[in-house]
Amino acid sequence: MNGVGLEFNHLFGFGVLDAGAMTALAANWRSVPPRYHCEAGAVNTHMEVPTEGTIKLTIDTSACAGTPSEVRYLEHVQAVVSANATRRGDLELFLTSPMGTNPDSWRGFVRGWSLVLHGTRSAPYAQLEPQDPHSKLAVVKKAHEDNAAIK
Repeated sequence: MNGVGLEFNHLFGFGVLDAGAMTALAANWRSVPPRYHCEAGAVNTHMEVPTEGTIKLTIDTSACAGTPSEVRYLEHVQAVVSANATRRGDLELFLTSPMGTNPDSWRGFVRGWSLVLHGTRSAPYAQLEPQDPHSKLAVVKKAHEDNAAIK
């Protein structure tokens, strides 16, 4: 489950596509807003990962708020990692989102990493109305509305 409560697979994403739903959606399709790439931050360090322990490196980001490349609706993230280990499989990496989603898995030396956010400034689904209140669109749209109400 991701942070919004949708099931996903580490290999296949959100699963098989529904051709009937895609065809129905295409009849009233509206283009999504422009996509932006936000260089969210970097950690330049050289530290050893303990044999029986972990290290935690955090990038606290504003998602480029107030800049031309601001991302408010995240599509995906890209982590660029520089690390080495003596044997393949000795290093595990866990990239965790602020909502607790943990999609990837690394032991050795971490030399640094950076994070790039990819997404849009405005809601890509603002004009779409979900046909089913339990659809992925409905769940994500409600999560964003709830999050906006909190702020």
